[in-house]
Amino acid sequence: MRDAASVLARGDPDHVSEEAEKYHRDVDDHLVQLVDLVETSRDLTGGAGHLPPPSRCRPTT
Repeated sequence: MRDAASVLARGDPDHVSEEAEKYHRDVDDHLVQLVDLVETSRDLTGGAGHLPPPSRCRPTT
């Protein structure tokens, strides 16, 4: 999806109006930000599966 938005954002003078090109460039910028946010979140939580559960979640014996 990101690649498709980038292609549209670059525009094609014969097929895309200037207004549509600006819109697609804005969409592309937002997609880049969203992908960066998702990747950062994934990186930050990637090691979370290796952590023990918080003490309040551990069963008591």
